[in-house]
Amino acid sequence: MAAYLSAGNYTSLNRGNPLAFYNVRRELDRVSEAKPTELKPEDRTLLLEAIFDDLRPGGVWAQWPEHIHVAALNTLKVLGRNPVGSGEVLLKNENLATLVYHTALPFPGRGRSTVQPTSKPALEALRGLANTLVLHPSTRNKLSTMGAAEAIARAVADDSLPDRLFLLCRVGFLVTAYGSGVQSMVDKENIVPRLVYHLHNVTPVPAHYDTLSELLKLVGNILRWYPAKDARSTETPWDPALKALLYPVLNIVYTLPFTDLIAPLTHALHALLCIPFNAELLPTWNSAPASLFDDGSKKKKGFFGRMSRSSNDPPPGLPRPTSYDDNLGTLSPPSGGSGGSRSPSPTLSTTSAASDENGKALLSRMTDVTALPRRLIAILAGFVKDRLHGRSDPDPGLALDNVLPPILLLAVNAANGSKEMRAYFHNALFPVDLDRSPKSEPLEKREGLLGTLLRLMNGHAHLQCRDTAGELLWAACGGDESVLCDEIGYGNASGILFRKGMTGPPPARVREIEPEPEPIAAPTPRHAPSGRPPPSATFPSLPPSTLPPSRPPPRVPSPSRVPSPNRVPSPNRVPSPSKTPPMQPPPMAPPPSIPPPRIPSPVRLSGYSQQSSASQAQPRVSTYSQQSAQRLSTHSQPSTTRNRHPITALEQPADDGWSSPFAGMTDEEKDREAEKMYALFERLERNPILQAGAPTASGAPKPLRQVMADKVAAGEADAWERREAERERLEAEREADMIEEEAMRELAAYRNRMGRR
Repeated sequence: MAAYLSAGNYTSLNRGNPLAFYNVRRELDRVSEAKPTELKPEDRTLLLEAIFDDLRPGGVWAQWPEHIHVAALNTLKVLGRNPVGSGEVLLKNENLATLVYHTALPFPGRGRSTVQPTSKPALEALRGLANTLVLHPSTRNKLSTMGAAEAIARAVADDSLPDRLFLLCRVGFLVTAYGSGVQSMVDKENIVPRLVYHLHNVTPVPAHYDTLSELLKLVGNILRWYPAKDARSTETPWDPALKALLYPVLNIVYTLPFTDLIAPLTHALHALLCIPFNAELLPTWNSAPASLFDDGSKKKKGFFGRMSRSSNDPPPGLPRPTSYDDNLGTLSPPSGGSGGSRSPSPTLSTTSAASDENGKALLSRMTDVTALPRRLIAILAGFVKDRLHGRSDPDPGLALDNVLPPILLLAVNAANGSKEMRAYFHNALFPVDLDRSPKSEPLEKREGLLGTLLRLMNGHAHLQCRDTAGELLWAACGGDESVLCDEIGYGNASGILFRKGMTGPPPARVREIEPEPEPIAAPTPRHAPSGRPPPSATFPSLPPSTLPPSRPPPRVPSPSRVPSPNRVPSPNRVPSPSKTPPMQPPPMAPPPSIPPPRIPSPVRLSGYSQQSSASQAQPRVSTYSQQSAQRLSTHSQPSTTRNRHPITALEQPADDGWSSPFAGMTDEEKDREAEKMYALFERLERNPILQAGAPTASGAPKPLRQVMADKVAAGEADAWERREAERERLEAEREADMIEEEAMRELAAYRNRMGRR
């Protein structure tokens, strides 16, 4: 049995006598190196009280050499790791004040410490204070009431060594974990400019990753808790006083030379989640370090050159990078520059930010609306390739629900806040050259980013990843369910649509077929009677005075032609009958004596629910609201030859050309089919199963679809999925236990057999 250490070996020493310093150091080392089981709780309490008494202002520690001073503070840290016998001592206000005194932090209302801030004892005291805040959360409120947040803000304002800055930011992060003191740090101590300075000054190299991580965690707390959020408000709080923090954090995201979701990159992404994409901040969101751009080339350095897409150029219709100038404030510049970045080319038109009193300029930057989505897509693609390994199992110990959702949420915010970024996400996730052939693999079974997102959004093992992956695809499609189903198929989109309360298929999506080259003549329908003449080009012309001289006269749509749903003819373009002569048909096409037959419009419906009525005999026209048309126009133009399956979003085998589903049918046959469809709808409306549900206030039963939508809105579907996931996990554990027990029985039987031999 191991012998216990006794506190009397230390307390019995004359610790202020220089002749006993050797024994003091020996006992401190024995205690700090001892195992937790070698010290009884009562001895731990006595040792802590004795060491705190020695470290009081004016105590015997002032006579110690520096190495004994450091050893005593280290022993406090080690003894505090075991809460049994130490919690009561560490939580005393006088003991906390003693520990704070040796940190040399400038607490308001307290005398100045005689310990130098950059000395080894001060750094060791900061380590002990951080250790106490982690192991004893109740000390955070006590330190906050003592003014710890203001003291950290004042200490950060000094030019500090990386080790001290690391400890200051860690203590500041722990003290402000619940928002205490953040208001005074920003308003009274003006900590924002100093944080901006350190964000630029700490070079993103492996030696400084820990310091950068703690700095970003403190920045994240300030962005999260300032200003104080009203519990009744649903909007994200934001104050322009924090605007200067955006670009330094973005710069770290761009200049870190890796794409793995590890610190400090994850902490930078968490901080960016607290910043909105409003009109004031969009120019900063669209900026990137100028050193990432190549000399006069459209291709980018670093992560810009390692994209998952086939092309490095921005999507069509997006502006090219231009110079950008914004004042960052009077701050000191970074001391070592960004790791992995080089000086901007002299051929680029760059503008440096404001200079400090020493005349050194901060990092210059340029505008590129695709910079942030490019970086996020590169990080996601690299994470899927390196950590998820395609369709195989992810790395063991990888907590997907803790690692992946933050970057997905940031991508969602970017897509919702910027049309250009949304267009880039759409083109990157659904590229034009995406293989959708009927013989290709289903989208949800493919390797790569899109296949992984589809598997995550339809899985049940990682609920946070499921929701955020679905939100990213939803945002990339502009929040349009028709566009989402067209890109990934209703089979993949049904889950997120159901969680959003959309229990039915989305409306049809309109695609306009490009006009054919001249001469323009309406084709003869297959169902036209032989006695009727084919509809000729009955497009009356407008007077030349109303037209631009460089363009031919426009054609006014006839009943047999349907304009694009995205272009509404302006009434000002058609002259008034009182001011212009009546329109005459072209001489080559006399007006017909009978109305022309109904011809299918050159508009294709690629959707999942079609109206079935007598009106289907008319040209297939679907009116789109202006909002839907604008959302649709922000994405890449759809191909006019594709015919996608509504469930899988893969291309369906098609004939030489698209033909109307009513081709070859007479008007009477179409009317009969419409009557059959109406009869079917009436039977569905009378179906007692579909009408069943909870009674409403008027006494009528609520439709089953409405009942299901209410359950989804109340979160019952998510709760059921969580219960099912927990049940499956428990069943898997029971099965594993049974297999293990069976293996142990077989092993015991084997040993018995071997023993008998």
